[in-house]
Amino acid sequence: MRWASAISREADTALALDALASALRFELPAGPDLVLGFATPQHSRAYTRLPRLVAERFPRAVFAGCSGQGVIGGREEIDGAPALALLAAELPGVALAAFHLRARDGPEPEDVAGWQARLGSSDPRTHVLVLCDPFSCEVEPALAGLDRAFPLGRKLGGLASGGRLPQSNALFAAAAFQHSGLAGVTLTGAIELDCVVAQGCRTIGEPMIVTRCDDNQILELDGRPALAVMRALYDALVAQDRKLFERALFVGIEMRDQRAYQAGDFLLRNVLAVDRDRGSVAVAARLERYQVVQLHLRDPAAAAADLARQLVRYRERQPAVPAGALLFPCLSRGAAFYGRPNHDSELVRAHLGPVPLAGFFANGEIGPVGPRTFLHGQTAVLALARAPDA
Repeated sequence: MRWASAISREADTALALDALASALRFELPAGPDLVLGFATPQHSRAYTRLPRLVAERFPRAVFAGCSGQGVIGGREEIDGAPALALLAAELPGVALAAFHLRARDGPEPEDVAGWQARLGSSDPRTHVLVLCDPFSCEVEPALAGLDRAFPLGRKLGGLASGGRLPQSNALFAAAAFQHSGLAGVTLTGAIELDCVVAQGCRTIGEPMIVTRCDDNQILELDGRPALAVMRALYDALVAQDRKLFERALFVGIEMRDQRAYQAGDFLLRNVLAVDRDRGSVAVAARLERYQVVQLHLRDPAAAAADLARQLVRYRERQPAVPAGALLFPCLSRGAAFYGRPNHDSELVRAHLGPVPLAGFFANGEIGPVGPRTFLHGQTAVLALARAPDA
């Protein structure tokens, strides 16, 4: 198993691919079996041609990818400028298949045979790279179906970005371009995919129970009006945290029932609005009574510390350098968040060594916590590929 990554700032898509193909052939002279590609919106005029252009340069490779507001490859994270990144791999003993499901055209979550048929594998150990259009794909039911169909495999990926309107993002699967639905590639056989999920927020206050709610409206927390609870917490904060509260507040929703909670045990969702008449808070998720929630503040120091902590834990469990890696950070991360470019990818290499890496800044990040796969926010999801005996 061998992996290589490269990135180009060339605005002409064909010229960018020529440069990338030359770099990757030097690393993988036998030619890759898999190519994953991520393109910024400055390449949007070539989205329809991109799969064909890749196939001309890598005729035997399975290809998948998507658009990204920013993309990652080589040693760079490029946002707000033309960029095209490729990650390629020689994968002996691995069966690969690209797929695309049209918007709202996938099997029901309970239809195990249907999901396996649509993705072309019945092996429960199959890993799935999942790339979704945020405007059209019902992500969470799809992830539930994939978890049932492939319970022993990893499901990882993200929501395409770069487009601000429906049908303005790109999904690439095999020789086709799509602007909606769900796409990706399955990997079955002699490959392991490990996962690191690192959050970009820190907790404030204590975990609380939703005692009354209405769809996405939190009405009561611990038996008190939700808005009053939040106001009391705001009043108790220091000045710097009050500023974060006003512009970078998120509600964390428990991922699983447990006795004690700490940072990393919550799915982070945006606060959408407050209703002063009802004393309620609207969040970007449907809530259930007696769920545990905790407020979070987006904070670059906390994000950096959590990613470093997760990488240390991974290295302790798996000391070998991974063969290749995919990085899916949230759109809110990057140079503007940290105050300097290439933060997350440099941190990965600092802890794991010179692993070939590519990815994109996602509208939502897909990764497992325990046996279930979740759609995350404000996180960085890192997929690490290795041989089964590594």
